[in-house]
Amino acid sequence: MTAALHTIAAAPVLPSRVPLNAISSSSSVATADHLYSDALTLPAVRRTRELLTGFGSTVSAEHAEALNRMIGGFTRLASGELSGRHAYGLPCGCGKTVAVRAWCGTLIRAGLPYSVMITASRIDELDDIYRQLIAEGVPPDAVGLIHSEPAGHRFTPPTTDNQRRQILIVTHMRLKKGGGLDHDELLYRGRSRDVVLWDEACIISSSRGIGFESLAGAIGWVENVAAAGEPDAPLARLARWATRCWSVIQRERRAQRDDPRRKPELLSLPALTERQAAEFRVALLPPRDLLDPLEVLIEIHAEQLRLLGTGQGGGGVLTYTISVPPTLRHVAILDASAPIRELVKEDPTIAVDPWFAGRAIKRYSRVTIRHWRMSGGRQRMEAAFGGRREDRVVSKEIAARVLALGPDEAVLFFTHKKRGKIDMAEVLKGDLRAAGIDLDATVPDPADPEKRLPRFCWLTHGRETASNRYKHCSHVFFVGTTHLPDVAAAGQLVGQRDDLLSPLPHSRIADIQASEKANNIYQGLHRAACRDTVDGEAKATTVHVILWDAKPVALAASLMPGCRIEPWRTEAEAEETRTEAAAEAILAFLGGLPEGTGKVSIKAVKAAYGVAVGHKIWCIARDRACSRAGWKVAGRSLIRG
Repeated sequence: MTAALHTIAAAPVLPSRVPLNAISSSSSVATADHLYSDALTLPAVRRTRELLTGFGSTVSAEHAEALNRMIGGFTRLASGELSGRHAYGLPCGCGKTVAVRAWCGTLIRAGLPYSVMITASRIDELDDIYRQLIAEGVPPDAVGLIHSEPAGHRFTPPTTDNQRRQILIVTHMRLKKGGGLDHDELLYRGRSRDVVLWDEACIISSSRGIGFESLAGAIGWVENVAAAGEPDAPLARLARWATRCWSVIQRERRAQRDDPRRKPELLSLPALTERQAAEFRVALLPPRDLLDPLEVLIEIHAEQLRLLGTGQGGGGVLTYTISVPPTLRHVAILDASAPIRELVKEDPTIAVDPWFAGRAIKRYSRVTIRHWRMSGGRQRMEAAFGGRREDRVVSKEIAARVLALGPDEAVLFFTHKKRGKIDMAEVLKGDLRAAGIDLDATVPDPADPEKRLPRFCWLTHGRETASNRYKHCSHVFFVGTTHLPDVAAAGQLVGQRDDLLSPLPHSRIADIQASEKANNIYQGLHRAACRDTVDGEAKATTVHVILWDAKPVALAASLMPGCRIEPWRTEAEAEETRTEAAAEAILAFLGGLPEGTGKVSIKAVKAAYGVAVGHKIWCIARDRACSRAGWKVAGRSLIRG
């Protein structure tokens, strides 16, 4: 029993609490209610199960045990019995938000003094939590709300006097450094809040990086434009400053090439005054996409930087800042993907509860992932949706799958956001309509057959945790996947370690990239029907994924006991498989060259990678590998840069 509970005058005399480490996988539903015996955890667990049952879920023994463990963690952190940052990997759709609602409602009803902060990534999630707390009977004046949505929008407006409100809900972005929030607003009666309930992964750092190739292109463009203008114009001064920065970067690059075993050193760029920095930002005229690297360089010029070797995706310059306040020391992280997310594991301040890994809390025997082994990155997908309609094999394959579905089967699509000329979602919509598919069709709402819902729903990559309003969709198509560039992955890795000069082996960066893709797949497919649980089983869902690497798919499936992975067999698959295998082999060859190597003959590459393919496939694979590695073709050779 904690001292904090003894000081509560209104609380009854309570028996001893069973510690979390006493919970075993053999616990049963019959004994689950006796695992905790304080005034908060036991009623909150009962209320959570009651709510889940009302939503149509049947709580299994494993599920009950998981809820006890997680909700007990809330109480132990709030009371001070447990400290630190603890991640609980309760599967999606098993009641994380319901548990938060029940625990907070019980806290208020019991008159306990613990203060709470709840964080969410998006304003609509935050608003949903607020409404659920009010529905649970929590008085509105006990709940604070901090977000930056302009007045007049559909969300509940932000509150004031938040230091007097026992429960505070805030978006991750506002909470983090740079979010424009006075951190005194987070306090409760002048003290730090007793517990933070952090929804989704807690990535403690904000990293920024610039690839060498993109930075060199931006500097070259500015130099050329500035040369035609006045020598003292702001753009000319920007060009001179950027050139000095490039010289600093190049010295460190040469030092690393000359001695591959040399440890990286911290870099400092030429200084800028605030006035100069503001002037340079104004000078950055269109094309802004090309000049974005210079804007980032201006932002990070005063920070210490390090380089990532050019053998790793072309290399780049990177830095990070710790953005989650270190004063948040009693944190329950509610992250279903925690067991597989390598970035979470790299943070020494986060303890991932090992109990959740591999548990059959929820089974997925009615979920199938069909995997098309094709590069799903932005460039490849833009190419797939360019050109003539009759040549767009991705659209053809998706249309064939959709045409085979019943008219009441709803579909959720994830596509890349539009950045260039090609809007992939709009192209796909046009191709589906051309195939005779009615994109304006509706289906019955499973929760209310009198209501109709859109049969076809659309989200962009990055919105994998956006909403639960697509649970009527029993089919999901990931039209490509996002890829975390080497420089970005390395920046997040050193940020999670809080060590800018920590080792960055390429194998570890690849692990990060694979686990982030797996997280996106896992979270995205849970926007659909499989989010709901009936008798311990996820509802039937079929998921189609376009992605070359099989590892992220397997990682995502590892969180879903019983899930099946099948090949998505297509006409284009055989040729793409050979092309991508050749590209990966060439990429591995280039990545294994000594750091100082700047040129290699195409004949040597062909002899080394040992994959027999036709000339067309070879050329596509060669160009694809060069693009990824920062090389280019020069006659009969490949040269770096």
